[in-house]
Amino acid sequence: MTNQALSGVAVLDLTTGIDGPFATKMLGDLGARIIKVEPLAGDPSRAWGPFPDDEPDPERSAHFLYLNANKESITLDITRPAGQRVLRALCASVHVVIENFAPGRMASWGLGYAELAAINPGLVVTSVTPFGQFGPYAHWKGTDIVRQAIGGWMVQGGRPDREPLKSGANLSLYITGACAAGATLIAHHHAAATGTGQHVDVSAMEVMITCSGQEVYRASQGGPTAVWKRTGHLQLPSMIVPCRDGSVGINLLFDRDWKTFCAWTGMEDVLQDPEFDSIGKLRVSRRTGELNERIVRWTLQHDRRWLVEEGQRRRLAIADIPEIPDLFESPQHIARGFLAHVEHPEAGSYVQPGAPFIMSKTPWRVTRPAPLLGSANELWALT
Repeated sequence: MTNQALSGVAVLDLTTGIDGPFATKMLGDLGARIIKVEPLAGDPSRAWGPFPDDEPDPERSAHFLYLNANKESITLDITRPAGQRVLRALCASVHVVIENFAPGRMASWGLGYAELAAINPGLVVTSVTPFGQFGPYAHWKGTDIVRQAIGGWMVQGGRPDREPLKSGANLSLYITGACAAGATLIAHHHAAATGTGQHVDVSAMEVMITCSGQEVYRASQGGPTAVWKRTGHLQLPSMIVPCRDGSVGINLLFDRDWKTFCAWTGMEDVLQDPEFDSIGKLRVSRRTGELNERIVRWTLQHDRRWLVEEGQRRRLAIADIPEIPDLFESPQHIARGFLAHVEHPEAGSYVQPGAPFIMSKTPWRVTRPAPLLGSANELWALT
C-alpha cells in the first residue's frame, strides 16, 4: 500500500466538538497515527446527532463518525493524577498534541506546554480556542455564531432590511480546524529539522478576520467597507436570485463579465448609464437595487440547470444551489471520486466527504472507520 504523506507521524488528540477533531482528522486522513484520548464516558460529541432512526447511540453519531475516522480511541481521565501520568508517558513517544480546552486548563492539570516540552523537547502542542491563549477575550465562550459575528463575517451578509446572517454548516469551526492542521504541520516541519518543538496558539476569531483582509485594508484607509445594511444578497455584482425551480448564485468579477451578462439578459441599455458602465462603478453604486427586479424577472423564466450551463458557457461565475442529496448525483463528484464509502462495525455502511484535494503520490484515504469507545485501550496497555 502506498505510503501517505504523514506516515510515521504520531498525534495525541485531546479535542472534542468540531474544530479540533477536524484538524486531527485532516492529519489522520493523510496517514498520521491519531490516538484519540476520550473521557471514560466517551467524547461528549458522541451524543450529537443525527442518528439512524433518531435513536441515540454513542457508536452511531454521524457527527462523531465523520470527524473521527482514521483514529484510535483510548479512554483516560486526565483530570486525575493517574490519568495525567499516563498522558505524560504518551507524550514522550508522539510528535504532536492537539487540544481545545479552555486556556489554562491543561496547565492546571500539570499538562501545559512547558511541562510537556520538558518531557519531549521536540513536541508540538497545538491549542485551538475561540480567542487564543491570552488577551481580554481569552476566557469568553465562542460558538460558531459568536466566532462569525466577532470575526467580521456576519456584518457582511444579509439583506438590507433584515438582520445580519450567519453562514451555515459550522463554517467557522471547520476553517479554524483547517488552519490548526496547517499550523501544526508547519511547526512539525520545523521540529523535524531542528529537534525543537513549539506551542501553536490558534485563535478562531483571528482565523475569521484573516478572511476579510481587503475589508481591513479599506477600513484602515478610511474607505467604505462591506456592511449588511448596504449590500445584501440581491445586489450586483454578487447576488443570489430565484429562478423557476430554485435559486442560483451569480458573481460578476470583471468588466467583460458585466458586459456579457447584460448582453445575455437583454440589459445592454444599462451600460449607457455612467453609474453602471463598469464593474468598478457597479461595486460602489447605491442604485444597484434598481436592477434587481429586472434581473429577477428574467431569471424566474428559466430553470437553474439552463442558467448554470448557459452562464458557464459564457464564462460567467454562476452556480445553482443544490440540496445535500443532490451532491450524490453530481457528475463532478462522481468523476473525481470525492465521496468516500465507509464500513463501520456498529453504524454499518455510510458515505462521507473525501479530501478537498488530490495528491498523486501520497493519497488521502479512509483506512479505518471512527473507533469504538476505548477500542485501543488494550493496545496501549490501559486495561
